[in-house]
Amino acid sequence: VKVVGSFRSQIQAEAMVEEDRLKDAARSASKVPVTLEAIEAALQGQTVVGDAAETVRVLDDLKKQGTLRKWNSFQPTFRPVGADKMKAVTGMEEAETDLGLNVDFITRARYQGVGFLGLSGALSLLLSALFEPSISSLLTLYGFSTLAINIVPASSALSLLVSALFEPSISSLLTLYGFSTLAINIVSGFFAGPIDLFLQKIQLQRSDPTGERWVRRQAGRLVAAYMCGVPLERVEENSSGNVDVEAYSRRGGNLNFVELRKSITPEGFLAAGMSEREVYQQAIIQMTALVAEYKAFGRATFGYRFFRDLDRELDLCQRLIDRREKQIIARFGVTSGYHLLESHQDAVERVTAGLQAGRSVAELIALIEVADVK
Repeated sequence: VKVVGSFRSQIQAEAMVEEDRLKDAARSASKVPVTLEAIEAALQGQTVVGDAAETVRVLDDLKKQGTLRKWNSFQPTFRPVGADKMKAVTGMEEAETDLGLNVDFITRARYQGVGFLGLSGALSLLLSALFEPSISSLLTLYGFSTLAINIVPASSALSLLVSALFEPSISSLLTLYGFSTLAINIVSGFFAGPIDLFLQKIQLQRSDPTGERWVRRQAGRLVAAYMCGVPLERVEENSSGNVDVEAYSRRGGNLNFVELRKSITPEGFLAAGMSEREVYQQAIIQMTALVAEYKAFGRATFGYRFFRDLDRELDLCQRLIDRREKQIIARFGVTSGYHLLESHQDAVERVTAGLQAGRSVAELIALIEVADVK
């Protein structure tokens, strides 16, 4: 037993010596300026996007060698942040407006307005048989006019259920309406993605015709992910012609949902879920995107989409996070993102220009590394 213990101690001591040697080498290398060309050459042919494990291995090795210095260098300690503290740090007056949390009219109509129209249309059809012909015709016309945009299953189901209560002519109309709206629901559900992209494109043409806001948000997200040491899942052009930047949920990649389900304890603890540190990193990554736009234009847009993405990540935490704590974590992400950009604004400017010019991820990393730091 003593021999085994001594052997383990020796291994630990050697590991510590090796770690100290690498740190000393990194410090020595950090005194030597690293050029853009040198970083690009070191990254040439290396995997830096789309493979979490390989990307982390490559970038960690280059950091140990002293070639990279900013990778995984931003690790603030979590502290609860209240609304007043966030406003004091960022200078925001109306957080919901400044962060773009107010849902626009088109999106609200997409998810709420059609619901009201669909239900009211079904109600009109039900009531049409109770009034004189002139009023009945108007109600019936209104009911069928909502058919074209109705995507609410409740109205179709309601029509089918009550169709048997009326005389054949009304019953036929209600049955037709019910099956028609059901068919539209199926089609709308199947094409929900393209519909949302189409609506998003209309919103962008109205609020961001030059695309400057969009690309700056993506630049903020990319810089934050790199500084937090979280690899990129993809950097590519979407169907609307805009560049999308997405980071993995954590350094090891996205969660395996099969393993996640198996790891659920009776108390609701997700053993295979995200750690608190990983959750805080995601808050910084998502919120820095909005802060980058806010700092440049005085107000962010589409903020609710980034909060939605963050909310999905928070739900994958090992422990349950309630709504109040989610708000605190989001505010921590905003203030941390603001502090990050105060020191690394030049990196965001360079990456914004790089994304607009279609630079590769390796080139974008090099731009971050050579950017000035305040």
